[in-house]
Amino acid sequence: MKNPNGLDKVDMQIIRILQRDGRTPNTDIARDLGVSESTVRNRISRLIEKKVIQIVAVADPFKLGLDVAAIIKIHSDVKKVETVAAELSKINEIWYVALATGRSTFDVEVYVKNIHQLHQLLEKRIWPIDGIEQTETSVVMSYIKREYCWNF
Repeated sequence: MKNPNGLDKVDMQIIRILQRDGRTPNTDIARDLGVSESTVRNRISRLIEKKVIQIVAVADPFKLGLDVAAIIKIHSDVKKVETVAAELSKINEIWYVALATGRSTFDVEVYVKNIHQLHQLLEKRIWPIDGIEQTETSVVMSYIKREYCWNF
């Protein structure tokens, strides 16, 4: 049975395996699923091409010297949402921008080297964006759970 995006059971199983370890060899996936290696290779290529999945290295920012993680809730003028989104997306320290409901218009996550850099990021690059009305910043003390795989 295919889902609304045209994915079948084999596609979903491939995705689950790659979520656990994106470096799993195609031959291992094929053996586990009882299909040919070329089937796995072709399906992975299709999943990447259709932007269903990405295969990337997920670095631990703290081990890279980015010692401050922060979640910034941004309230913007509703007439300037597209402009604000485009400007936020240009900022390298921001790795995640989401249009949200609730008290904030955007939820943003950043990683910086220190609290001074966080202050500079807010004061010099985020607050001046035309359309931003208010921000609320929470510094992450520690991650309780940080995973890139989920059940579906």
